[in-house]
Amino acid sequence: MYKRKWEEIIGVLDFAFQPIIDSHTGRLYGVEALLRSYNEAGFDSIGQVFDTAYEENYLYSLDLKLREKVIEKFKEIKFCNDIKLFYNLDNRVLEMPNFSLGNTELILAKYGINKSVITFEISEKHRFNNIIGINNMLSIYKDQGYNIAIDDFGSGFSNLQKLFHIEVDVLKIDRFFISDIEKSSKKRLFVNNIVNLVHSIGGIVVAEGVETESEYQICKKIGCDLIQGYYISYPTKNTNEIKTTYIVDDYSNFDLKQKEYITEDRKLIEEHLVPMQGLYVENPIDRALKMLKDNNKTEIIPILDIQNRPVGIIKESKIKDYLLSPYGKDILKRKSIKDIIEKVFINDVNISVDKLIELFSFEENLDEIILTEFGQYRGVLNKSAIIKIISEKRIVEARNQNPLTKLAGNIMISDYIQTTLDSIDESYAYVYFDFNNFKSFNDKYGFKKGDEAILLFSEILRDNRIKSSDFIGHVGGDDFFFCIRYLKNDNFEDIYNRMIKIGEEFKESAKYYYSEEDIEKVFIKAPDRRGIVRRTPLLTTAIVFLEVPLGRVKYQIEEISELIFKLKKTAKNRKDSTVAVTLMMT
Repeated sequence: MYKRKWEEIIGVLDFAFQPIIDSHTGRLYGVEALLRSYNEAGFDSIGQVFDTAYEENYLYSLDLKLREKVIEKFKEIKFCNDIKLFYNLDNRVLEMPNFSLGNTELILAKYGINKSVITFEISEKHRFNNIIGINNMLSIYKDQGYNIAIDDFGSGFSNLQKLFHIEVDVLKIDRFFISDIEKSSKKRLFVNNIVNLVHSIGGIVVAEGVETESEYQICKKIGCDLIQGYYISYPTKNTNEIKTTYIVDDYSNFDLKQKEYITEDRKLIEEHLVPMQGLYVENPIDRALKMLKDNNKTEIIPILDIQNRPVGIIKESKIKDYLLSPYGKDILKRKSIKDIIEKVFINDVNISVDKLIELFSFEENLDEIILTEFGQYRGVLNKSAIIKIISEKRIVEARNQNPLTKLAGNIMISDYIQTTLDSIDESYAYVYFDFNNFKSFNDKYGFKKGDEAILLFSEILRDNRIKSSDFIGHVGGDDFFFCIRYLKNDNFEDIYNRMIKIGEEFKESAKYYYSEEDIEKVFIKAPDRRGIVRRTPLLTTAIVFLEVPLGRVKYQIEEISELIFKLKKTAKNRKDSTVAVTLMMT
């Protein structure tokens, strides 16, 4: 039907560009090219355009012509060589009889665009029928200096093996996991784990489809490097509308809060951080050779892009291999820094030591980690520094933390309560959480699921830690402690409502661990403590509120513990599983 019309169709088709920004600085990182005007060309959807071309064995020819069209339009952006162009690659082009490599380079040369600008996107929404061929093609693209991204991660096959085999530079998390992420602890846990995984292999993460400020702030807090969505900008066909900066955020307050949350970890990390001088990826290799020659203590050189973001390292040992081999010196002179870059673990300077331990355990050959702040290069942690940090942290943990949740344990909780009881000129709210029906849940679903539920609740508590003065502790098992110091505008009712919402969030999120049948019934059958099988409701929390006001009677910590124990029993016997009490005034 379309065979004789493709030239006409291509003439009608157009592209819009949607900005992708740095989550920390608000600066433009790149744009995604999105096909437009397909309706005017006689198609109902973008997918129909490519499906029709595939059926008529015209897909690769169409793709090449569209590549040239989008590159020509991209060239209209005044600062085009300073940003990335994300272009969607239909993996079915491999099956076309006229498929060949090297054509993109010719198009880029024609318009004076650097190869490093191009990022090819592979969507998870299309299954990889020829994974070996895809890997080979992408390996060639990467060797030629192009970047590779996986788009819509989580919407399709989500095979992590493919993620490792393809060695992606960028991973774009599907909109499903970003939508209302501030309301879902499960989504936050998923995104957080993916961010950590991608960072561990030296990649960066884009949060797709960000539409609200709260989604933006949560994604930034979790560690997503880049943001794309309507909150930033709608796609535009007009290249004059593309700006260098989009979000001018009050970073100071947000990031200060984040820093305060892990003050001790950051302090420990910065004690061992080396602010090593880096080189830009476009620098000549002679610069690297001179740097190594001038400083005999330098064994690696961090390599940065034009936006001062780290992209990898070059090692002195690799350069020496060239210099010591026959003709190696001549070969090296013909190479650029890009040719000898090696991947390296990259993370934010606010990384917790727990995450650092995970990375170190994940990769036994980990020699260094590059750290950033607001996406910008900060310095390097070498292997010996990482080992020292972990050792110091583990000593503290062994004394003070719950081994499962890594929250403050009983010793720290007791010390904290004693300190607050002695602070007679300040008001506090003690909040005690205890799961309802946890034994029945453990008996039916096992201790592993039980531990997962406990970890889920600990993450919910962390997400609801608003002020640096908020204290969270894990008493043990399914018992948790939360203390809030009253500030100028705080009142008991607001704190009460905030804690109730924590309980409601856990109630909804915990359903994830049940079978669909049990969720529908709203109960499970499990033996009670006497072995009698009974209907037991799903997991909820009993909540004890204890207001510790100014001018209170002097209490001992033993009295507080006994009081909370009694109030917990009262809460469990109430329909709403909550009880609130104010300590006596003098």
